[in-house]
Amino acid sequence: MNQINKIIEQKVINYHKDFAKKDKWNNLYFRIKQKILNKYLNKNYNVLDIGIGHWNHALQISDKVRFIYWIDISPDMIKILKDKIEKNNINNIKIILGNILDTNIVKGLKDRIDLVYSFSTLYYIDDIDKLLSNLYLIWHSKTIYILEFVNKYSFTYYFSKKFFDIPQFGYSKRFLMYKFKNKGFKILKIYYFDLIPFLFRKKLIEKILSLNLFWHYLDELLSSIPVINFFSGKFIFILKKK
Repeated sequence: MNQINKIIEQKVINYHKDFAKKDKWNNLYFRIKQKILNKYLNKNYNVLDIGIGHWNHALQISDKVRFIYWIDISPDMIKILKDKIEKNNINNIKIILGNILDTNIVKGLKDRIDLVYSFSTLYYIDDIDKLLSNLYLIWHSKTIYILEFVNKYSFTYYFSKKFFDIPQFGYSKRFLMYKFKNKGFKILKIYYFDLIPFLFRKKLIEKILSLNLFWHYLDELLSSIPVINFFSGKFIFILKKK
């Protein structure tokens, strides 16, 4: 594991242990992303979750799908996940220690996966061409992809690069759409987040948590305006093979 991966791993572990339960704003985002994910679930689906991170969506959907493959580069995070799986008596999750950029791992999943999703993970990957090429290998005629990226033209990306020591890789909406098209993907829908800079609104509402949903709905309203959604902090793309 390289030095960047070690830094990311330790940061996520520390977050998981010390901060996740207190971070009510991100808990809201977890619920919003879960709601998006739920729209595309099916009891007969085999699902691939890329990146364990600090939000365990797979634990929430294990009873809504047939089987889940969960891939992550961090042995320590996988240990935390295994403890959660055992504690919740879940038997339809297989954990894979590895990198989504490893073509051999991806080929082992070919034709098995109906839904691929990844939240709060892909902006730590610097080789988007390799990422999309590998994701394209995991398909059959109806496979759906739900992928989150950070926008390089947003305040979110600016603050992340300025204040955090974990390298993140942002892309413009136009660039991502170009890459998806060239790699054989069709865009079904785009969701926009962080249209209002995260740090600004968090300070405004840290003592008025009941307004959290107001900010989310305002995000949704503003996202209908192209000039504004150009600066969205994050995108979630819903894709399928052309």
